[in-house]
Amino acid sequence: MHIIMVKKRLANGEPCPKCIQAEEMLRQRGLFDRIDQVIWAHEGDPESPGMQLAARHQVNLAPFFIVEVAGQARVLTSALRLAKELSEAVAIEGEQALDLESARAELSVMEPPEVVRWALQRFGKGLGIAFSGAEDVALIHM
Repeated sequence: MHIIMVKKRLANGEPCPKCIQAEEMLRQRGLFDRIDQVIWAHEGDPESPGMQLAARHQVNLAPFFIVEVAGQARVLTSALRLAKELSEAVAIEGEQALDLESARAELSVMEPPEVVRWALQRFGKGLGIAFSGAEDVALIHM
């Protein structure tokens, strides 16, 4: 899933109030980190990237969100709708939670490159790898 948030910058240089409100709501719910890209639509500049996206998707309000899944793009014009969908996705991910005991058994016989490959396949771009020295590696699911 790739999510683009299109925000409007008013002619006076300030972000639109609804864009500020939407971002604050997503941050309060811990969902803003799921936004992959923020693109600005500059009021009065039809050539700005956000205005071009708005024209392409026939949207005349801000903010709006483009949600791409498996090559298919959908436009959401409601931050609350996006929050609901993201919360549902988090719940589904929770249902597919990692069985720690079986993972421990599986990983204990793997070589380090295999462990990293396994973690990348399991967690994707949500995986962080921290190094503290030549011997220590910790995999951190973010």
